[in-house]
Amino acid sequence: MTSKIEKYEFKSGLPQEFEIIDMAELYRDFVDTLTAPHKTKFYHILWFQKGIPTHIIDFNPVNVKPNSVFFFKQRYRSEV
Repeated sequence: MTSKIEKYEFKSGLPQEFEIIDMAELYRDFVDTLTAPHKTKFYHILWFQKGIPTHIIDFNPVNVKPNSVFFFKQRYRSEV
């Protein structure tokens, strides 16, 4: 893979830096970003209420069951 993995900061201006977003809307609005390898500098809590999607985590497919919750944290690595 030769492309650079993009990094995303949390939205500026949110006082609590906490946001609840419907995953269907998020996917609809940002499908290109979400389906490309990327890093974020914030934590995620994903709640898959229904369906059986496959989520890619660190380039590994993870089969999701209904009513599953995933917790992701930013991994800090020194930049080279």
